[in-house]
Parts: sequence; structure tokens; C-alpha cells
Amino acid sequence: MYTGATRSSTSATSTRAASSAGPSTAARSVTLSLSQGVPVLGVGIREGKNDVNARVDYFGVGIDLRTERPKPNAIRRAAERLLGEPRWKQNAMRLSDELRQYRPHELIDDYLANECATAERVPATK
Repeated sequence: MYTGATRSSTSATSTRAASSAGPSTAARSVTLSLSQGVPVLGVGIREGKNDVNARVDYFGVGIDLRTERPKPNAIRRAAERLLGEPRWKQNAMRLSDELRQYRPHELIDDYLANECATAERVPATK
């Protein structure tokens, strides 16, 4: 899957993390691209890519070629659309802005503080 991210933009840590449980490499690559406002040209139907690419297409932040082996002309046409039609970049930038506002660690801290406070108020049962 090509997402606009270069190999040099990934770290050794993220490469090792690809083999551990959690989001697929495709999902992480798409999230990285969209967090920077880069529209996605999604290729691949195996290993969860079909699911990720379908969401990319549905939300208008990129184009899903819906194949494991796209023809050069299909890649060219899709790339020309991504570069020539402003809606793809606009949608990717809108999502990038939303992702920047998301604070997962604060949400987790708040949730845990609330759960701990609730647990202290509820008497233990036998």
C-alpha cells in the first residue's frame, strides 16, 4: 500500500511493533499519512488492507484500487485524481486537524481516575 510516507520516516521501533499485536501495518501507515494531511492511494486486498482501504475510500481521504496487483495505468489515473482534485487533500487535512485534537492519554487518565474513584466508593462484597 502506498500512502505517501517514506521508508526514512519510520523508526526501528515502529518496524518492530509491526509484528506485535495491535493495528495492522496498513492501518498505521494510513493513520500516519492522514495525520499529516496526505491523501492515500490504497492498494491491496489481503492482510486487512481491504478493510483499511474501504474506509479510506468511504471517508473520501483517498482512493482504493481494490486489487492486489494494480496496473500502471490504474495507479497513474488514481494518482492524477488525488493530485488534481482538491477534495482529497481537503478531506485529508480535515481529518488531520481532527487527529491533532485527539488526546488519547488524557482520555485514558480521566477514565482510570474515574474508575479508581468509583472503586473506592463501592464496598467490597464477599
